[in-house]
Amino acid sequence: RDSSNVTHHLTLVTHCDAGRLYKVQSLLQYWKGPMSIAMLVPSNESVFVLNELDIMLKERSNVAVHFVINDDPTGLFYPTNMMRNIAVNGSSTKYVFLCDVDFVPVTDADVLLSKYTDTLPSKQVLVVPALESKSTQVDDNALHSKTSLMKQVNVKIVQQFHQDVCFQCHGATNLTKWWKADTTYEVQYTNMFEPYVVMNKSEIISFKEYFVGRIYNKISFFYALNHYGYKFSVVPDVYVIHFAQWITAGANRQHKILLPKLLLILLDISKQSQNKIICG
Repeated sequence: RDSSNVTHHLTLVTHCDAGRLYKVQSLLQYWKGPMSIAMLVPSNESVFVLNELDIMLKERSNVAVHFVINDDPTGLFYPTNMMRNIAVNGSSTKYVFLCDVDFVPVTDADVLLSKYTDTLPSKQVLVVPALESKSTQVDDNALHSKTSLMKQVNVKIVQQFHQDVCFQCHGATNLTKWWKADTTYEVQYTNMFEPYVVMNKSEIISFKEYFVGRIYNKISFFYALNHYGYKFSVVPDVYVIHFAQWITAGANRQHKILLPKLLLILLDISKQSQNKIICG
C-alpha cells in the first residue's frame, strides 16, 4: 500500500513475553504504523530475542521494543498492567491504540483509524470491535474487509471475542448494530466491559500495577474510565481478530487468586479523585 501521505500520530501499544515473539511478527505484517511493545524477557534469552527482533524489524523504523528483564522461574505471574504502562509511556504519538499481542488488526487499520482520531473529542474512547476465529492460522480473508469477515461469520468460523465464556466482556460493542454501521456510534458501558480502544495518550488512566497474571487486569481500567465520565464510540470499519490458541497453564488458578484483588481495586477507584489518578 502507499502510506507516503499518511501522517502517523497513532501508535499501537502492546506487550508480551519472549514466548509470544511470533505474535509480534503477525502484528508487524498487518499494522504498518508506529508500535510500542513492552516485552518480558529472561536474561538468558535476551541475546536470542534481540537477534530475532533485528531480523523482524530490519525494514521498519517506527517500532520501539522495551525489554523488561525477568528471571521468575515459575512463569505463573506476568506483570500485565506494568507492561501496558511501559508500552504506553514508550510511545511518542498523541494517540495510542491499546491492543493485546494475540490480536491481528484488519488491513490498513492504522490509516482507517486516523480518520477518527483527527476529530476525537476529549474523554472520548474509540472502541475497536474484537472477534475470535476458530482458525489457528492468521487468515487473510478475514482481515481484508468487513465484507470478507462476514463470510467467515456466516460459516461460523468467526464470532464475537469471548462470546461463549464472557459475553459481557465485549457485548456492549453491539456487533448486531456494527455489521450495518457506516459511521461511529456511541455505546453504554456495562459491567465487565473490556474492549480494545484508541485514546488520547494524555488522557489515559494508569493501569493498576497490583495486577499480575492475565486475568481481570483490564476490567478495572474501563471501570475507572466510565467512573470519570469517558464516552465509548465504536468505529464501523476497523476490527481485530484473535486466532485460536490453547489457554495458558495456570489460568484457572489465576482466576481464584485475582478476583478478590479486582474487587479491592474497584473499591479503591471509587474512593479516589480524578486528579489523583489521571496522568498528565
